[in-house]
Amino acid sequence: MWLSAKLDADLKALQACGSADEQTAYLAASFRFRGFYFTHDDFYVSFYTGLKARLDAWLRANAAALAAGGSPNLQAFAANYQVVVASPLVGHDKIVGANLQTALAALP
Repeated sequence: MWLSAKLDADLKALQACGSADEQTAYLAASFRFRGFYFTHDDFYVSFYTGLKARLDAWLRANAAALAAGGSPNLQAFAANYQVVVASPLVGHDKIVGANLQTALAALP
């Protein structure tokens, strides 16, 4: 899965950083993922809830590596990868426009 490859690549890059400060800087400027969906849309709910479950499972499986030495990397890493229930409810074609500002605000 594409997202798993991105997660694995980010973890590898994070582990290659030489210091906690370099890790913090890397996470502040690294890849961001946002998946927006509505709970009222039966077509996408199972896809996005499944995606969130896989994302959460990956974070749990890699929590020790991300939080090594008591660093805050786990929270920062998780903040870079989010599946979000969109609000307010809008039609399918407007989901990007309605949530674009939120997605852009996540960028470094």
